[in-house]
Amino acid sequence: MVHQNRKLIPAHTVIENIILGHPKAGSIPDLRRTREDIAGICDRYGFKIDLKAKVWQLSEGEKQAVES
Repeated sequence: MVHQNRKLIPAHTVIENIILGHPKAGSIPDLRRTREDIAGICDRYGFKIDLKAKVWQLSEGEKQAVES
């Protein structure tokens, strides 16, 4: 078994972790628009995850998908 060190922040939400990984993370994002954009991408690819869920609440598979 190979243990992986996740780069996610468990106390933050899924959407907050996605925003932190964005190349323009230094700017202040429009959270509503960003949430809508990411929700659209999730719908398009059939990815079901609660963007408002805290990362610590997710399964390992969901964490891996968020990190990807």
